[in-house]
Amino acid sequence: MIAVPTLGLEEIDVPLPLEETHRDINEGVSYLLPIAPFQNGSVSSLSIDGNLETIAFRIDTEAPVFELAGIFRDLLRQQGYTELFHCHDRECGGFAFRLDLDLVAAPAMYVDLRNFHYVAAEKLGEVTVYAAVMVSRSTTTAFAQIDIVSTHSVGKSTSVTPLSQIQTSNLEVNDTTNDVVFQLENYGHAILNTLEFASGSSQLEEQSYSQLDRLAEYLNDNLEAQIILVGHTDTIGSRDNNFEISQQRAEAVMLRLVEAHNIDSARLSAEGIGFLAPLSTNTSHDGRLLNRRVEAVLITNQ
Repeated sequence: MIAVPTLGLEEIDVPLPLEETHRDINEGVSYLLPIAPFQNGSVSSLSIDGNLETIAFRIDTEAPVFELAGIFRDLLRQQGYTELFHCHDRECGGFAFRLDLDLVAAPAMYVDLRNFHYVAAEKLGEVTVYAAVMVSRSTTTAFAQIDIVSTHSVGKSTSVTPLSQIQTSNLEVNDTTNDVVFQLENYGHAILNTLEFASGSSQLEEQSYSQLDRLAEYLNDNLEAQIILVGHTDTIGSRDNNFEISQQRAEAVMLRLVEAHNIDSARLSAEGIGFLAPLSTNTSHDGRLLNRRVEAVLITNQ
């Protein structure tokens, strides 16, 4: 039985509605802490021998990843940590950087390869403690994983309040994550996650959608912009059927923009790619729900 860990985050009021989804404690591990982006075929890392506590959270907020990462960076600074490195998706090296991290599996932890933030920090003392924080989100929920590594030190120990006693409170932030314009201008695509289709159908429900309103406003304000609407599905059903449904749903969104918002059809196109670009695992209900979507991809903005 492993005793209560003496790892390095003291009790603090964290302004996040956290739900713990995973906790794991390992003694006597060798841990690689990335301290630079992926380049020249590898990630520069510190090799640390010590005790590791990993904890993952689901965060009920629509806050953007960079804002959530800032909260965790502030938390570390308040606890006396010195930041060694931080980066945001492409700056980190994207998919190649992500592969070098030992992350908790979905659905306890989720990482969007196009939208994540990583932080590495250290706190010097009788026992040196290192922290690695990964923050990302799906369309509806944010996720964070914190690794705390305390180095071995013969005959010495430290006593701090374990990570499990972090207090939580409500988070008040500006909601930009689901804003179509923010996503288009920062990521080149926007997930239209508020659309509703009739069950098993490609027919878009007859109601107004604020995301389509915003997309139409953007197109009217940026007359050189063109959009490809891309339909996605989960893996339930045949490959051909999923491709057909994803294509039809993308076309339904295109038609709504043309008929209800007077967008020139020459500036729009629709593609269906079935289940070839999942956001999450298709082995869980929540993952499949995330994967069934239509995205708007910006292809011209001069």
